[in-house]
Amino acid sequence: MVLMEKLEATMAQIEQLAKRKLYALAVEQTLDAIESAPGNIDLKVNLAQIYYQAQVYISAVGAIQDVLRHVPDSPELLHRAALYAITVGMADWELEVATQSVSLPGSKSVTWQLIANIHEKSGDDELAAEALSHVPDDDEHYEVNCATEARILYSRKQYSESIDILKQYFEWAEKRSTAKELTSNNQYIDNWFLLVKIYNKIGEYDLAWESATQAHERAGQRWDQAKFDRQSEHIRATFSKENLRALAHSEAPYEQPVFIVGNARSGTSLLEQILSMHPDVGNGGELIVTGTIQRSMPQAMDSFNPYPDCIYDMRVEDANAFAMQYQNATDWFSTGKKRVTNKAMGLQSQVGLLSLILPKSRAIMLHRHPLDNCLSCFTTNLVHSGHGYTKTIETLGQTWLTRRAMQDFWTEVVEIPVMDLHYDELVVNQEHETRRLIEFLDLPWNDECLNFHKSRRVAATISYDQVNQKMYTSSSGRWKNYEKHLGPLIDIVGDYI
Repeated sequence: MVLMEKLEATMAQIEQLAKRKLYALAVEQTLDAIESAPGNIDLKVNLAQIYYQAQVYISAVGAIQDVLRHVPDSPELLHRAALYAITVGMADWELEVATQSVSLPGSKSVTWQLIANIHEKSGDDELAAEALSHVPDDDEHYEVNCATEARILYSRKQYSESIDILKQYFEWAEKRSTAKELTSNNQYIDNWFLLVKIYNKIGEYDLAWESATQAHERAGQRWDQAKFDRQSEHIRATFSKENLRALAHSEAPYEQPVFIVGNARSGTSLLEQILSMHPDVGNGGELIVTGTIQRSMPQAMDSFNPYPDCIYDMRVEDANAFAMQYQNATDWFSTGKKRVTNKAMGLQSQVGLLSLILPKSRAIMLHRHPLDNCLSCFTTNLVHSGHGYTKTIETLGQTWLTRRAMQDFWTEVVEIPVMDLHYDELVVNQEHETRRLIEFLDLPWNDECLNFHKSRRVAATISYDQVNQKMYTSSSGRWKNYEKHLGPLIDIVGDYI
């Protein structure tokens, strides 16, 4: 009884950490709890859910697959498995487990909605519409049904009908909810960005811009630019070239890690998709382990200093332990691979640390035209995934500058191999840049890297109409369609244009 009460208290604590978005700490405590109670399925389900909330999707899939080995016939868990699989583009498996879920007693209509989304993302709008027909047409399902139907109509090029459905939805949602409630409604905000996408597609750029502005105003994002800039400056001062040469380095021979370092919407998912076609590359997506290591460093080293100042207290044995922690986090999907990628958004501030604990790793600095990059961030729903800086083009521009300074800094000071790769060059000179990339990774050339569009793995951040065709250049220079709205942004990033 005492053990059960302690476990319930631990789970309640983990739930509170997840609610506060302290995902790295929630994962650490869940893993500790699983070690104490390895047979507890609820803990393993929670671990998968925390990974999913933290957008560490490949780890979420691995965790839920482990659960399904013990509980293979639960409609709820199969639904979750399909939901998680969508995020890493496991098209065949996600459809398999979702279909298995609806075949079991106790399945829910939301799984049919999920199946509709899977088919829509895979480009089969007929099967998507058929799956949606199984979902009741009532208030409980109306919100998600509208979004799915609007996307199906969009794929059929029935743009005006799609717009009408979204406008009807907004009227319905705004009558039923307060402005504060709508701020935390992911589907409501996502539908505004879907409207942006449709207007952009049909060339109604002013309406697209207005819709994006409305979306950000309704989302109520928070961002402290001065704090972000100060933290970035502090990291650069701590990991200076001189300090990096003097600080402790790991002795780990672990050569697999490849860090894809770039802004949101800079092409990191496309790059990962290209590399996923090489048989020697394992894709980790946005791994949470780097944040876990950073958070645990002061305690692990018995340092009184917070990160990054605690780095001065790191010994070789500490660096070796952190390297092993990173390797353990990637073991389950890296077997037989020569390189393992990580495209976590926090890497821009962590390359210096990672170069110390993984001195045989490599880093790819991915760049994109600042106006295209910032415009894409402003017109895409990054609201509920921690990208508060997207709320205005001014904060977007300043954050872009600070992050670019970080990437340029690492290129100059770290000892690990670093490659600069420009998205705009990649889409124009695909084979040349891809060969340069594969050579940098010290891998044999493989023609399949040019055929990323044939992959059955479709990243959640890449739409079907991007990956089912060969490399295209239409996203480069898109900022010109919105030039009259971008004056303040052009003033901020003008030196890089």
